[in-house]
Amino acid sequence: MTQVKCNDSPQCLLRNDTFKESMPSLHECYQYTKASCCTTAHDEKIKDGLISLVSDTCHENFDDLLQYYCFGCYQSQPQYTDVKAKTIRICKSFANRIWGGLETGDISKQADVFDNCGLNVDDKIVIQSKYFTDGTQFFAKVKPPFFEDYKVIIDEKDENCYNFGLHRVSLQLSSLALMIVGLFGILNYL
Repeated sequence: MTQVKCNDSPQCLLRNDTFKESMPSLHECYQYTKASCCTTAHDEKIKDGLISLVSDTCHENFDDLLQYYCFGCYQSQPQYTDVKAKTIRICKSFANRIWGGLETGDISKQADVFDNCGLNVDDKIVIQSKYFTDGTQFFAKVKPPFFEDYKVIIDEKDENCYNFGLHRVSLQLSSLALMIVGLFGILNYL
């Protein structure tokens, strides 16, 4: 995979530099504020793109879709981007969650998780289960902002690919570890 490099470090596509803290803080992709491949201007465009895809009232109900749209802000974005081939790699398990929800996602089948909200695709409002026969069609049409001209590659093996679920688990484990350390500190104080 060809990555953009700056001083032998992978370079973020949006920053044209390595990741760094975003100040002021990101709003939509807030989890990437401390180590971000994007700026607040990129974050605003990501929010606008998401609200354009699903309504403002619906977009907060789809965390995995939000994280897919935040791909350009992820500090490891260069690792999953081939700028010469114009591809991004996402894990199949993540694609399944985006396409069909946490429990039932399977990109090889039809899904209806967005049916109640509708999707704005190709400048028309569509119903997911009526417009797309499977998730591969969805990912061919719906791409993260700033990557519209890239092809989304879905990694069947879930290796070397973007998977926010794994990132989320590591954040939850880190938070749990900090709470345990804090609890032991309080117990030792008593």
